[in-house]
Amino acid sequence: MMGFDALTLEILWSRLITIVDEMAAILVRTSFSTVVGAANDFGCEVMDAGGRSLAHATRSMPVFNRTLPNVTRAVLAKFGRAGLRPGDVFIANDPWLNAGHHPDLAVMTPFFRDGRLMGIAASIAHVTDLGGALDSNTVREAYEEGLLIPMTRLYDQGELNEDVIDFIAANIRVPEMTIGDIHAQVAANQAGGEKILALMEEYELAELAPLASEIQARSEAAMRQAIGAVPDGEYRSRVYMDELDRRLHIDCRIVVAGEELTVDFTGSSPQQPRGGINCTWVYSRGHTSYGLKCILLPEVPSNAGCYRPIHLVAPEGSILNARHPASVRMRTRTGWYIHHALFAALAQVLPERVMAAPGLLGGLIVYAAAQNGNKAFHSWFFNGAGWGPGRGATGSRPASTPAAPRTSRWNCSRSPSHWWSKRRSF
Repeated sequence: MMGFDALTLEILWSRLITIVDEMAAILVRTSFSTVVGAANDFGCEVMDAGGRSLAHATRSMPVFNRTLPNVTRAVLAKFGRAGLRPGDVFIANDPWLNAGHHPDLAVMTPFFRDGRLMGIAASIAHVTDLGGALDSNTVREAYEEGLLIPMTRLYDQGELNEDVIDFIAANIRVPEMTIGDIHAQVAANQAGGEKILALMEEYELAELAPLASEIQARSEAAMRQAIGAVPDGEYRSRVYMDELDRRLHIDCRIVVAGEELTVDFTGSSPQQPRGGINCTWVYSRGHTSYGLKCILLPEVPSNAGCYRPIHLVAPEGSILNARHPASVRMRTRTGWYIHHALFAALAQVLPERVMAAPGLLGGLIVYAAAQNGNKAFHSWFFNGAGWGPGRGATGSRPASTPAAPRTSRWNCSRSPSHWWSKRRSF
């Protein structure tokens, strides 16, 4: 640790969160789709020069917060720090690198000071369309699920790569919404990087790394303390899902040993041959680690340090670690049961902290054409589910029913994917 005094550290940490919240506001206000602008299905985050999470927007989807660092490190792995230049913007949607299915599109923007890489501002947006089959239940492999955008430059030193835009537009039904959302992501990232640099100038920070290291180290220490307060032992659960006329299951084994915690999903159902209900490992890791963070350390804003003492295992070829090119588009139908498994296992040792399983989100997607047949149209509608009760606290009704009094300390601030986390459970 570099020894920031407590007051300065709190100010800088809060300012970082404010900056990523501004990124989120820009993305929402400039987006073209209802998925981003109304359903808020997005994430915004700032990472250090090594691709390690520093701060993310309050309203970001939790799984995006955990997968953005992974896809950002993939940028660094492919191009190297020396290959990143001012004005570059990168784009990708590989489900095995990013957020688990094709429509979650990541845009990453490195920012520099005096020619030196300081960090990377990034966002994920669930775009309305990237092509592929309309009936996800019938698809058998990822190739049927839409356009795969490999890690590539969207902007090269400030110049838009029109070929990338043309390829995307040529493969989707309503390109205006998707292309518009991509540009909104670029705008949000640009603002985030500029505001971080302005903050560094204001506080005379020559590098971002010392601040990042201190925030991450303090968060890691807090998580280790939280894990250390849990009795050592092994806690197990099994949850079932009825998907595609089959009964599937997730086996969960949580091992607490001192200040380290391991979650092992060995024994879960194998990956499935159709229907998009398989999960990539980066997606499963995201849901698992963030769920544990909410249970163990809800008051500390999330960053890379929070997750260093947490270790995760799932056999390759299982439904939570599917091999390419498994179909993955509907992975929420499996992945959201990870929360249920965590709750059930930890209820044996932390009954006052967990909740009953939440409901699952429903979605309606409408594709149509104008009467003259020349213009396609589509719209999304999400129907939120309810949240389960916790010890001494009521749950919440589904969003489509009259609102219940929000008295539970576990109430979520926006959607079932935030589960029961408090507003400050970043």
